[in-house]
Amino acid sequence: MRGSKIVCRESTRQLTALCAKRTLVFVKRKFHVTLLEHEEGVSVSCPELPGCHSQGANVEEALENIEDAIRGYIDLYGEPETRCEIREMEVVTA
Repeated sequence: MRGSKIVCRESTRQLTALCAKRTLVFVKRKFHVTLLEHEEGVSVSCPELPGCHSQGANVEEALENIEDAIRGYIDLYGEPETRCEIREMEVVTA
């Protein structure tokens, strides 16, 4: 409806309290993921979240899918209490 106004009959204090109850806080956090390209596409997992794996037809799709998987993991299990240390190393093989 063009030009219509919403009139609130509650006091400002009540409205503020109501709005405060519905405030969502978004926290941005970085997670490490590992990618494995193979014949069927790309497998991806998050070593910091045990059992958190996904896949995709390509890298872009796999990253989108693991992002959803990480959010689902956090929603279900909460933030992990321990941090996973990721190290890179070289191994010489014969």
